[in-house]
Amino acid sequence: MTKLSKIIIDNLKNVQHGEMSFKNKHDYLNVVGIYGQNGSGKTTLIDAVGILQTLILGYELDHSITDYLNDDPATLTLVSESEQHAFTYEVTLKKVAQSVRVIGESLSQAKLPNYTYHKTVFSYQVDDTRPQVVIKPEKGNFASLTLPLLASVKGNRSFIFGTVFQEWRQQNKTLKKYHALLTTYRFIRKTAINITIHTEVMNGYLASGNFMPLSFALNQKNGRHAFGTLPIQLDQVSELSQPMFQYSTAKTELIKNVIAKISAVITQIVPGLALKAITRAQTAKDGTTEEFSIELLTIRDGKQIPLRAESLGVQKLVSVLALLIEVYNNPNQIVLIDELDSGIFEFLLGELVKIMSDGAKGQLIFTSHNLRVLETLPDTKIYFSTDDPHNRYLQLEGTRESNNLRNIYLRKIQTNDTQPNLYEKTDSSRIRFAFEDAALTDTDQTKNPYINYTFGL
Repeated sequence: MTKLSKIIIDNLKNVQHGEMSFKNKHDYLNVVGIYGQNGSGKTTLIDAVGILQTLILGYELDHSITDYLNDDPATLTLVSESEQHAFTYEVTLKKVAQSVRVIGESLSQAKLPNYTYHKTVFSYQVDDTRPQVVIKPEKGNFASLTLPLLASVKGNRSFIFGTVFQEWRQQNKTLKKYHALLTTYRFIRKTAINITIHTEVMNGYLASGNFMPLSFALNQKNGRHAFGTLPIQLDQVSELSQPMFQYSTAKTELIKNVIAKISAVITQIVPGLALKAITRAQTAKDGTTEEFSIELLTIRDGKQIPLRAESLGVQKLVSVLALLIEVYNNPNQIVLIDELDSGIFEFLLGELVKIMSDGAKGQLIFTSHNLRVLETLPDTKIYFSTDDPHNRYLQLEGTRESNNLRNIYLRKIQTNDTQPNLYEKTDSSRIRFAFEDAALTDTDQTKNPYINYTFGL
């Protein structure tokens, strides 16, 4: 069993401190919704998990991450749990010029249920102003790692989950004194492999009309695991034109498998609708192997139309349904979806989330603005962002099962009777005056060089 237990964020984007637990007493939450004002840190939680996953899987952080950092180092913490232990990975990032550097990491573990016997099994902190590194615990035989660590200080990837540390692990894997370290390493990595994220950027790609990001996670009985996002072209592909995306035989079969799973479910969500994948073979550039382009069709009443002709809501459902299918059936699957409600009918959204809450074996974490979900989930499965950057996330306490959480939330926004506040107060009169003040005067209009032009997409 692999369960995400907690995420802690310090100094990332507009969150100076925020933490979110995905556990209610001794039970793991299979669904968690995040609600709040625009710009209040909801997506930052998704971004933080994405950064942690990238580092744990051994990849480089994109330079765009520097946009998320300020003058103070950012620290991100992930806690995941097995049946008997809690495992923690913590990383510290620093912005240097136009790059991001990993200046500290730690792995620790504790015994459940009460977090007893907590110990740090490996940690380091680099002082990048001078050639100095501190590695703990001191009793460990880590001297051989000092020079590689100093060399990695200018890098934008994890040292613990990098190649040098992997070689060290292989050399010391039979030594009993490193058993806790190696166990923690493996479990944290296993957690990251089980995480799949559908970002708001992917919704933007979908809205562009050019291609659909097909997010998926497949866990097979033989232990093989595949996850990620593949772009599916929405633009019309003719036999004469060059397709935007082409796939190997293996990826084509994977996509067809995913589409078959989605079709079996979407026909119940959108009655009478089914999906079909059309493949077209072409010879690859090497002149010997075949590559395939894929076009998705929807079928209703025996009539086929391209998926690009369907509404954005149907396209969004197709884009994320494979993730919902996997999180419903796989107890180890962890799925994060930003803006789950985007394009989805309000009542259907509530029904889908309730079905997940009642039966999902894995963990679904999502952000949303549509308050319908507050009427279908208990308060233990909802987090709200606040106006306090030092305490960004909270849950409403003391609500009864018979209370309507949606009404309670709206009332607290209007009265601002929580500490910290759930909504940074806005004044409708000031907003109205701002609209009026923003109007161009006659003099301004005559100076406007674009006054006789009409712009459009």
